Amino acid sequence: MSKWLSRTVSVVVGTLFVIVALCLATERRRAEQLGIRLPTSTIVRLDSAARGGNSDSSSSGSSSSSMVQAVGSAKSSAQGAVAAALPAAFPKVGRRPSLTVVCVSDTHSLYLEEGLIKVPEGDMLLFPGDVEVGTAAEGLAFSHWLAGLPVRGPRVLTWGNMDTATPGLTDPVPGATIIVNAIVEVNGYRIFASPWTPRFAGAYQLDMGPDASYEYWSKLLPSNADVDIVLTHGPPYGIADKTNGRHRGDMGLLRAVQALQKPPLLWVCGHIHEQYGIHRVPHARAPGGHILLVNSAVFYAQRPGHARTAQPRAVRLPQVEILPRNHNG
Repeated sequence: MSKWLSRTVSVVVGTLFVIVALCLATERRRAEQLGIRLPTSTIVRLDSAARGGNSDSSSSGSSSSSMVQAVGSAKSSAQGAVAAALPAAFPKVGRRPSLTVVCVSDTHSLYLEEGLIKVPEGDMLLFPGDVEVGTAAEGLAFSHWLAGLPVRGPRVLTWGNMDTATPGLTDPVPGATIIVNAIVEVNGYRIFASPWTPRFAGAYQLDMGPDASYEYWSKLLPSNADVDIVLTHGPPYGIADKTNGRHRGDMGLLRAVQALQKPPLLWVCGHIHEQYGIHRVPHARAPGGHILLVNSAVFYAQRPGHARTAQPRAVRLPQVEILPRNHNG
């Protein structure tokens, strides 16, 4: 019985390692296609584990246990090596400290083109979607890019309609703070983030009329919600949302934000590439009667006449001061 159990365990563990080895090989090939190099020490270490690093066959119980543990931790180890290069969140601070947020989105695959996207210095990155993460390797490629940015604090992301594979991936962008339909405090600022937009194309699509949309968003953002930053892939209806002669924003989302008793300091969106830039959202209780809205899409940076203007923007909070593009920290 013990010999049969030992052989069965060996077959199962061997099969698992073959699967891991094949997955790692696929991810390496995909990473090479994307033009990045995964951390060498991580690749070597995982390849070694996949071959069954413990060669002492006489202690099958302990070696099987260690190999199974290696299988379970293979993915987290690979991602952790990239995430380790990213800065951690600020030390615990009070609410609304003075800091600079950098707003950028809709990079799609343009972040792989060196020097095209010019990210300014800052203390926290806000990214409202459309990385085009379709595989774990693409998530690692994006993490690699994030790690090289001149941003001292955390990278806060939500997804976009073109991040089609993200619902099925766990920890798809190692080291990032990913928020989906929730309010999370990061560096002293309460951030609401969501990838959902009215029907357009791709993932995270809502098929509902204005009233149903308002009901949907009101459950996520009740009028008494305490929110400093709204981070949504899509824009509100009628503001930064026009493309091909049509308004593609969300009326229910606009109404829910305008119904907030305490207006947010900043709203960051993307999605509609040609509407990049600075906008204003009317709000009766906001200073000056409006909320600052940044459409942070940079996809047009590749087009003639847009290379200088379709770039990330930096905003100083809590003052809500739009910083010049050539600011230094």
